[in-house]
Amino acid sequence: MSLRSGDLVDTVLKRVSVDEFTPKTGTPEEVSVVGFYVTENSVGQDLYRFINNGVVEIRDVEVSPNPDLDNYYMVFVEMDRTPELIDNINKLLCDINNVTERMQWQVKSYLMDDYQDWCLVKDQNQAYIPTTPEAYVTKEVFDEGLAQLEEDRLQEELEMQSQDNSNHILKFLENSSLLEAGIDQGVLHLRGSADVASLNIIDFGQAQSVMENLGISESALGDSSSWEHRRFNAMLGEMKAVPISEYMVIFHPQLSEILVTQIC
Repeated sequence: MSLRSGDLVDTVLKRVSVDEFTPKTGTPEEVSVVGFYVTENSVGQDLYRFINNGVVEIRDVEVSPNPDLDNYYMVFVEMDRTPELIDNINKLLCDINNVTERMQWQVKSYLMDDYQDWCLVKDQNQAYIPTTPEAYVTKEVFDEGLAQLEEDRLQEELEMQSQDNSNHILKFLENSSLLEAGIDQGVLHLRGSADVASLNIIDFGQAQSVMENLGISESALGDSSSWEHRRFNAMLGEMKAVPISEYMVIFHPQLSEILVTQIC
């Protein structure tokens, strides 16, 4: 007897497994396995016949002979791994909706750590369901790729922050008498009317915050009468350079920011 609308209500779980099981009709690169969880073996047999007689093209369908640890049986559907795979899975889910009533399908592929709404998964441009043999990779390779992407993203973010910070520092130094200032790989290059210098950039920002971060205070103020510091002050004009601890701190009396550096 063919199934009618609603015959499998509350007997098929909304969870769907994709590529977490090994196919029987080919290699994992060639064949995708879609698994459905059902409450009883008889329900699995009903779903088996429904899928086998459906319009969606499949390679094979099979019901597990025994329940899993949660006491659910499974119906495994094998499909060709082609560019139409996601569309075919979607058609299969829509067909099954006719006998289960509308399900909020939750899918977990072998590349995912948890279940996600099917609508989100199918719209993620095959990110978690490979649609060609060439696109199929192991979970380990996939995770390594994700880690590399995250590393690249963080590196790009750091570079953008560094560039933004460099722009702020150069803007800050416009208050000096310097003829030219540039930053290359964390090193500040200065040119005055009669001298040049290079400094390693340590930190820049609001004076109190920067000094707290570095654990320094004005009580550690050193001798600013040395030839080296007099040379920097001559280049800076209205801005000042003072030694604090092992650093040289550049500031302007009318500004709240400071630039902490070390002599190269």
